[in-house]
Amino acid sequence: MRTILLRRLGSMEYGKCLALQMDLLARRVAGEVPDTLLLVEHPSVFTIGKRDTQNDILWTEAELKQRGTTVHKIDRGGQVTWHGPGQLVGYPIFNASELHAQLTGSPAGSKFSYWWVNRLQDVLMNTIRAHGIPKYGLTEDVGIWVGDDLDRKVAALGLQLRQGCSMHGFALNVNPDLTFYDGIVPCGLKDKGVTSIAREVARPDLTVDDVIPTVVREFEEVFQATVVNQPPEAPAAA
Repeated sequence: MRTILLRRLGSMEYGKCLALQMDLLARRVAGEVPDTLLLVEHPSVFTIGKRDTQNDILWTEAELKQRGTTVHKIDRGGQVTWHGPGQLVGYPIFNASELHAQLTGSPAGSKFSYWWVNRLQDVLMNTIRAHGIPKYGLTEDVGIWVGDDLDRKVAALGLQLRQGCSMHGFALNVNPDLTFYDGIVPCGLKDKGVTSIAREVARPDLTVDDVIPTVVREFEEVFQATVVNQPPEAPAAA
């Protein structure tokens, strides 16, 4: 059975984590490291994807400073989104084309990126179902939506593929302060709402740590793999 290396990063500043992703991606393309899943919470940050401009950030510089929120322009797909405490962010640094071939028996073709997005959406839908959200699904807008009309977004995805390997990933709202979304037009969608698992199931005590084991299990199921925790790095010698 294939192995996925799990690195639980706790809270990490976005720029530092982005540098880690880029390093791991280069090493994964070169075959130097196995498929690696980073799970992290970020301090409050708005990230702007390739399809967006700063226009979808509604807060002024003063308001951004007051709310302790930084802004990063990055090269993932999608538009503007928010990351912050109470939200579980996952970055699968995988050889996705190799996984596709192993799991489907077919080489990656022109529709390969859709397969990759759909598998990550499977992980997220299975996770929110396990935590008690009864009505969820997909719409024409990428992400996981809940409610009778599928009009509240609980998870977002923004991905990039290089030489068949992936970086960036997903953001699952577990129990964040949703008022941070007031500062943006999330993913460029003005007529849709955002929500969290905690809000939908009336669990104000729910934490990211409560949800991580479910996400890990679903990665194992969807990708037919064993997830192995990376041992803590040894402290540097004095």
